[in-house]
Amino acid sequence: MLKARFLILSTLTAVALGSLGCQMLEEQMADAMRANPVIQAHIGDLKSYEMDMLRTGNEPGENVFAFRVEGTKGSGLVVAEFITVSAEEEEIASGVLEMDSGEVFDLMGGDL
Repeated sequence: MLKARFLILSTLTAVALGSLGCQMLEEQMADAMRANPVIQAHIGDLKSYEMDMLRTGNEPGENVFAFRVEGTKGSGLVVAEFITVSAEEEEIASGVLEMDSGEVFDLMGGDL
């Protein structure tokens, strides 16, 4: 009985820590999106963001994530490769912003 309780407690602790880690990572990615000049120009101030799990899972590369974003100027989908700069910071290495209007922009500022 004691072994079962320990196993349940250990599992719940691991899930909670994993969830906290994912939440922190998403916040760091949101900070990287807020700092991106292309996102600022077309989305504006980021009001909300939510990871698109299906799109993220279908993207090639383990560091590519997709986020539905909404801001003061518009909304769309950010599909970007994020790199870890430090334990507290993520940076966008490449990607695109697909506006709900259909326009697509290179997050690095180049032409598509």
